[in-house]
Amino acid sequence: DGQEFGNSVLCVDVSFDAGIVVSGSEDRTVRVCRGQNRAVGRGHMGTVWGIALLKGDETFVSGSWDRTLRVWDLECTCLRVVEVGRVVWSLALSPCKTTVAAGQDDGFVTLFSAETWAKVWEEEVHQNIVRSVAFHGRYLATGSDDKTAKILDADTGRVIKSLERGHELPIRSIAFTSHGTSLITTDFGKTLRQWPLHAESTKQMAS
Repeated sequence: DGQEFGNSVLCVDVSFDAGIVVSGSEDRTVRVCRGQNRAVGRGHMGTVWGIALLKGDETFVSGSWDRTLRVWDLECTCLRVVEVGRVVWSLALSPCKTTVAAGQDDGFVTLFSAETWAKVWEEEVHQNIVRSVAFHGRYLATGSDDKTAKILDADTGRVIKSLERGHELPIRSIAFTSHGTSLITTDFGKTLRQWPLHAESTKQMAS
């Protein structure tokens, strides 16, 4: 099965247990696919760069060029608009499903409560766009157009480790390995790097 978008699909999140796929597009829409059921949400005034399913897989959040987050149900009814004040380039739900991290256009990363949408913390982590964010346990990784990746304490926003001098082009996506012992980064060229993380840190990440 497939869906036709008006333009490029830029972000996607999946719940394998619930059989749900949510996606966001350059055409400013969000879409939900559940088996044969389809829904389209309109409301963003700019490209949708980030998307994440929320606790219970009954709602999801999208982030856009229009400097807002929007919370949707699975019928693509907009339940809430959160003014961020910066372009949102990436989103990730924490493992405990109580917070959402947002990477933004000026190097800032913000952690939001997934219930009240109040800011838990906001930190200037990079010197350029934060295109990718990913959680593992209590840790949050970020990848940026400044060609670096960072490991943060997700509770405080404090940078624990900076991964530099590995890419000559902006970092496009990041992911932890399953046990949190390494971080994978890719850039806009042909480079993929695996960064071994400090044994003491990775032991904490895996716990």
